[in-house]
Formats: sequence, C-alpha cells, structure tokens
Amino acid sequence: MPDRKINFRHENGYCPYFTHNETKYYIQDRKVDDVWRYQLRSAPNKAHKETFPDEQSARAYVQWKTQDNKHTEEHVNGGTIYKFKGSTLFHNGKVVVERQDPVELTGWHTSYSECLSESKKIVQRVMDQEESAQLSFLENDMGEMSM
Repeated sequence: MPDRKINFRHENGYCPYFTHNETKYYIQDRKVDDVWRYQLRSAPNKAHKETFPDEQSARAYVQWKTQDNKHTEEHVNGGTIYKFKGSTLFHNGKVVVERQDPVELTGWHTSYSECLSESKKIVQRVMDQEESAQLSFLENDMGEMSM
C-alpha cells in the first residue's frame, strides 16, 4: 500500500490530531510526577444524535441502553448524563446524544516524538487495512458479476 502523508494538526487548546473517515486520532498528554507523557487515542469524529417524537420514547430508549450496564447519572442543565463503559449518553427532553468513549491505541510515552512516530505507523496500518478490505470487496464483487 502507498505511504500517505499523515500530519497531526496542531491547534491552540487542542491535542494534536489527524482525522480519517469518521475517526479522529489524537495524542493525549498528561503530566505525571513532573514528567509529560503522551498517548495515541481514537474516537468517532461525531456524536450520534437521536430525536424522538416525545419525551417518553426518549426515556424508554435511554432505559433500554442503560438497563444492563452499570452506569452513573448526573443531572445538568435540565438534562441527564449517563456514563457507562464505552460511551456517554446525554438526555434532554426528546433528544438523546450518544458519544463513544476514546480508545487507547498506545501505552504512555515519555517522548512526544516517539509517540508521534508510533502514532503515524498505527494510523498508516489502519488506512492500509481499510484499503485492502475495500479492494478485496471490490474484487469479490467483480468476480461475482462476471459469472
């Protein structure tokens, strides 16, 4: 697969990030014992928003999503935040917004440049796998059409 130019963007106040398809890859930093550490994470680029015909339907959906999951509830700004493993729901009236939690793709690095280098390799690998899967699908599809 061809090497692509993978540049993590730097904007004031934001972690360095790279967006591919619907996923944002970003380098999270944190200071532990006066040492900066860096880690690659990924998360869907957008939250999923669902608008229901009435508040009762929205509540039933939230109840269905949280019934088998240990979760915490926090009431804020007229709505409720439900946090459980893997995602967070915000419910306010007829609207429910679901955001998937970030996935940690590397361990913590003490060097930003090491983390960036590994991050680029991981993103490249993901892109290559997606391209390979697409090509395989197209080849299978074309093979079936010629029969």
